[in-house]
Amino acid sequence: MKKPKKSTKTKNRATRHPANPLPKTGSATVGTVLEQENEHGDPAFTITLKESKKKISVGDIFSYTLELINTSNAPVKQIELMLAFPPENIEIQKDDVAGPTEVVVVAGMVKYAPIPEIGPGQSVQYKVKVKATQAGTIQAHAQLLENGTPRSQKTCETTIEKKEE
Repeated sequence: MKKPKKSTKTKNRATRHPANPLPKTGSATVGTVLEQENEHGDPAFTITLKESKKKISVGDIFSYTLELINTSNAPVKQIELMLAFPPENIEIQKDDVAGPTEVVVVAGMVKYAPIPEIGPGQSVQYKVKVKATQAGTIQAHAQLLENGTPRSQKTCETTIEKKEE
């Protein structure tokens, strides 16, 4: 019996920042999904995480936009957001990180200072400009904390292609 030939091709596999576990749903999501409910059974947040370009090549600079909407009938307090990217594929452009609060940028992660309060129906938007440094399918991961307690997360899968020559 012949042994099967080993393939010399490599597969692009999703690369995750080691600090981020896979979402509990088992699959990446893009777009708006109602997240966790509050104590009254109302959805408390709508979170959207999107990249600015659909076709991305190594060397391209593009943005991720994260929008958080308070969909409850009550204010939410002390909201923190963190965005994580695999540092081997994405380089955060430190001078191009925007949001309503101060920010700390370390390799592969952006952490925003807490927002004191978001009223019912109000929204906040965060924008992070990044550079694609290596081809592959990656996952950008956003995590929302309320009063230091994890409340919600969102993952956006992005494919970075090799630069065409």
